Amino acid sequence: MKRRRSRALLGTTIAAAMATVGLVAGPAQANTTLPGLNGKIVFTSTRDFPATLDSPLKGLTQACGDSNEDSDCRLEIYSMDPDGNNPTRLTNNTSGDDSAAWLPADGSSIAFQSDRADDPTTCYEQGCDYDIWSMHGDGTSPTRLTSGTNDQTDPSYSPDGASIAYAEDNPDALLAANRLLISGPTEIFTMPAGGESVGTPTPLLPAGQTGVIDANTIALDAYPTYSPDGTKVAFTRLTIQFVPAPAAGDKLGGTLETFDIRTFVAPSSGTGPATPVETYPVCGNPAISAPDAIQTLSRAFASGNAAALRSALKDRLLIPGCTFDAQPAWSPDGSKIAVSRLSSELAPASASRLGPVSTFDFGDIVVIPVADPANETNVSNVGEPVDCNTDTSGSEQCSQDTAPAWSPDGTKIAFQSDRNAPDGGYDPSACDSDPAACDYEIWTMNADGSGLTQLTNNAFDDTNPDWQRIPPPPPPVQPVTPPAQPAVAPKVGVAGVRRACVSKAFHVRFRIATTSSSVKSVVVKLDGRRIKKTTKRSFTLTINSKKLKAGRHRLTITATDSNGRATTTRKSFSVCKAAKPRRKSAPRFTG
Repeated sequence: MKRRRSRALLGTTIAAAMATVGLVAGPAQANTTLPGLNGKIVFTSTRDFPATLDSPLKGLTQACGDSNEDSDCRLEIYSMDPDGNNPTRLTNNTSGDDSAAWLPADGSSIAFQSDRADDPTTCYEQGCDYDIWSMHGDGTSPTRLTSGTNDQTDPSYSPDGASIAYAEDNPDALLAANRLLISGPTEIFTMPAGGESVGTPTPLLPAGQTGVIDANTIALDAYPTYSPDGTKVAFTRLTIQFVPAPAAGDKLGGTLETFDIRTFVAPSSGTGPATPVETYPVCGNPAISAPDAIQTLSRAFASGNAAALRSALKDRLLIPGCTFDAQPAWSPDGSKIAVSRLSSELAPASASRLGPVSTFDFGDIVVIPVADPANETNVSNVGEPVDCNTDTSGSEQCSQDTAPAWSPDGTKIAFQSDRNAPDGGYDPSACDSDPAACDYEIWTMNADGSGLTQLTNNAFDDTNPDWQRIPPPPPPVQPVTPPAQPAVAPKVGVAGVRRACVSKAFHVRFRIATTSSSVKSVVVKLDGRRIKKTTKRSFTLTINSKKLKAGRHRLTITATDSNGRATTTRKSFSVCKAAKPRRKSAPRFTG
């Protein structure tokens, strides 16, 4: 698979993604996100041009970024703050690094596509293949996850970070279909996030539901992106139908009956089937005769040259009122999908042929509610001039807004755009004097299309944004409230009362236990007469038994807590009778 330019139709999306009329390596969709805080934005940049490579083909020295399609030899991945500050280069080599996607959970890793495993000096004669790689969020520890001779592109992490979905070329499917396009169809695969060494990749859809559908139908799938709950994968499908079936040995025979690009959703379990999201009509019966017109179509999509595609649509393809959607991106709550849209309209057809294309719009961000797809909103139109559609003279053109990526909090959309006019549109005349005026930059807007903000501004292409999710901080730890104790009356403890009778002073200790906040009162009575009143929880009384009559005496203790609950406790003791004094006997005398 040959290298492609970074700047292409739909911001390297439909043009680069659908090259082959199919999906060759190109920028990926914005990665799936989960609700969270808005972190850094990762993107692809050509700002490290120029770099040159000696091509063995005709002894030429090819500069990266030249018009030759084999020239994206210096695509590098950058990150920046969500306001565009602090751009940081994450990759540094002479290869193509593109389609970066953050790990949804915490943004600690990035999956991306790269052809760094191939010798860049040989790409001009034999092509270089993209593989899926991963690296830390700061660009360190790059790890190759896939290998082989086919392109593996457009990585997307599952929300739990356990799997990666990606697109892969399948040239054998073309041979089976007996169709000759630019290169092979692409299909969606999933694999463990650790790569092929951990587990064998598996197709997202069963055989017969992707690739070669039947003798006259080919489905090319790319740009996979997991839903936030991980149960579904949205992707872009290019459907091509021919009629009639080709004759034996005819590699291109038949007329192209259907050429349709739209969003499909399939279960991530791999069981299928895939169902379309959009409700607009299929772009059918475009009256494109093979082989020449189909090759023109393929080359226009693959070239990365917007002017060539406009010419093909206007002068060759003559597709009436077609709408093409690519690059799906789920909103963090899973309720909406944002897509990149290309549309064209034709003048009324004559009796003999279709009329020329009357207007074009080569890139809008459209937000589609999953539960109500017909209620879609073109959010790019909010910031574009009303009359921006290009007419047949090409005098005024809409800007190309493509590659949407939701902010993790769901309030904004990042995208790439070539807006260069004061009114928010695109002025092609500015490119004549300054080609840098027509490059792509990273922008953001509110989810409703308002609040346009340009984040990058230079003479190079900055494309394919993806927004890092920062997990929200954990909720504050609430103080643990001890379980409420049952409401019980105070308990009165009395110590120091002897069982045996007493004949002298002794000490009695009192202790009040209560579940309430305080003791309201403690009243101590001796034989019915109050001798002590306090609010203390513990205290000591001295009782002088010498002042009491002999016999039994009773202590009554009543404790009341602050909640009004009261307890009365009684204790008895005995005072010994006083001993009679011993009489002295009279002295006895003897004689």
